[in-house]
This record gives sequence, C-alpha cells and structure tokens, in this order.
Amino acid sequence: LATHRRAALTLDAQDFGTAVPLLMHARSLLSRDDAGFSCRGALMECNNELGVAWCERGEPSRALPFLRDAQMAHAFAGEEHTTGRGTAEEKTETTPPPTDAEELAHTRTLFLLAQTLGQLRKPDEAARACSWCLRRQLEKKGGDESAAPDEWAQNAAQLSGFYVSKRDWPGAWMCILAATKVIQDAAEEIAEMAAVDVVANVNIARGKFHLARLTLAKDAFKKGGAGDAEVDEDFFNPHEVSSGGEGEAETTTTTTTT
Repeated sequence: LATHRRAALTLDAQDFGTAVPLLMHARSLLSRDDAGFSCRGALMECNNELGVAWCERGEPSRALPFLRDAQMAHAFAGEEHTTGRGTAEEKTETTPPPTDAEELAHTRTLFLLAQTLGQLRKPDEAARACSWCLRRQLEKKGGDESAAPDEWAQNAAQLSGFYVSKRDWPGAWMCILAATKVIQDAAEEIAEMAAVDVVANVNIARGKFHLARLTLAKDAFKKGGAGDAEVDEDFFNPHEVSSGGEGEAETTTTTTTT
C-alpha cells in the first residue's frame, strides 16, 4: 500500500516515466495471493492510475488492459471462488462485496474506460461505459459526490446525441429526460454557477431528437412505408426504455466522455 501511495503521488506530479514502473511494482505486490481482499480497492485504483498514465502518454491501447482488470475486480466482488482446486485443501469461498471505496474506484474505471475507448475509436463501447458511469454517479454509488449537476446533465445530453445517431430512441430519450430532471432539481445551484449553457444544450439535444424522428418519418412517408428508413417499434414509442443494467451488460463486455 505504501508503494502504491508513493506511485500515486508521482503520477499526480505528472512524472510518468517514474510513475509507471512504480505503479507496475505496486500492482505486482497488490496482486499477490497473500495481499488479501483489503488490498482489492488499492489494486483497482492502481490499475486505474496505470490507465491514466498510458492515456496521458498517448497510448490508449496500453491503458485498456489495466482498466479491464480494474473492471473485472469489481465484477468478481461478492462472487464465489474456489481455492486449492484439485487438492485436499480445495474449498469454495465468497469474496466480500464491494466497499464504498471500491464502488468509487469502479465509477472512475468506467469514466476512464469511456475516454480510452473513445480514443481507440470504439464509440459503441465508449457510450456504454459512459452510460454506466452516469448512472452510477446519479445513484451516488459508494457515496460519490463528484458529479456536478451541470456537468452530469451536459454529459447526458451529449450521450443522447450518440443514441440518436444509432436510432436508439429509448436510450436517447432516457438521457434527455434524466438531464432535464437533474437541471430542474438543481436549478438554484446551476443559476449560482451561471451554467446557463447546459440548459440550452439540453434543449438543443431534445430538439435534435425530435428533428431526427420527424426526418425519419418524412422519409418513410415518401417511400410509402418503412422501406429503407428501417422504422422499428421503438420509433413509435420511444418512452419504452429497456431495463437492462450495468451488471447484465458487464457479463458480456463494457466520444470521449462527454
């Protein structure tokens, strides 16, 4: 843990040449079998910091494996695992559930994943990570208070634009409604911050959503039906938002964060 703290301080000083070897050494220590679950949060943060370091050095492809490792550490928290497999000492244990600190580390992992995947030109995965991050910030996982309401609403409004480009009407509409609700609930705070642009941007996102749907409807009408416009059921009822959550999606995988 002391090695990790020293490495983190070096990273904060933006001494990446020194920070990366220190972080790798700390990671190897924190990954040892005798490190215990009390070091799990530090290991997650160490992987996050290695992701930051490689992204700052312009190598997001080298950052991604560390962020995936941090993501998996959270996914396995609270799960059963077997030790001593195939020996007389084989036993099955349940790992401790995530602590608040680990929940915060996981939210940061998703934030960094969204940025990294965006740099790697993987917009679908980047949007998915961004969506999970926004959801966790809204739910204040681990007591997270990091997301200012204007920034959160801005990010949600911009994410809606990605969903519109994919004709994911429920996803886009959910982002717009969530951004609108956050702005309404934090109206006084946003006014004090003079963050009037975010209100305009959310309204612009709403306008682009309706414009895209009207354009698609016009094209379908011209063709005498859906035809090449590929109008699906969600087009007619965008308010039916799917209930799929982060946990379900993470079992299969995870724009720069907007």
